[in-house]
Amino acid sequence: MGRISNDDIEWLVALAAREGLVEIEVSEGDSSTLVRCAPSAPVQAPVSPTVTPSEPDALLGQTITAVRAPMGGVFYRSPAPDSPPFVEVGDDVQIGETVALIEAMKLYNDIAAPCSGRVERVLVSDGDHVDADQELMVIRPIGE
Repeated sequence: MGRISNDDIEWLVALAAREGLVEIEVSEGDSSTLVRCAPSAPVQAPVSPTVTPSEPDALLGQTITAVRAPMGGVFYRSPAPDSPPFVEVGDDVQIGETVALIEAMKLYNDIAAPCSGRVERVLVSDGDHVDADQELMVIRPIGE
């Protein structure tokens, strides 16, 4: 039967840290290893809007916050295929509220709103593969 080596465990810890995973479990033969990491705060960064001619002038001059993917994986707008999306354009959200999921290595990771505000745009389609730090949606903070 296979055993998970110390090198494998070190690799798993590094992978979890690099991808921002909260938990990862690997089984080989009768051995099983579970690595849990403290969840990191949602990644947020104020960005200047890139407005194309087809977008409304309402975003010009406003501060917006991008919701970014903390890891690579598959983006989901709803908790299940037959469920409505967590948020729609125009919805108000609270800081820390789940706005999407990313599936990475068969684990579903909640994506939290980095600020309270209104969802202005969703930049990724349901089921698309996303990369770490990719912009997923844009929120206009309350009071802006």
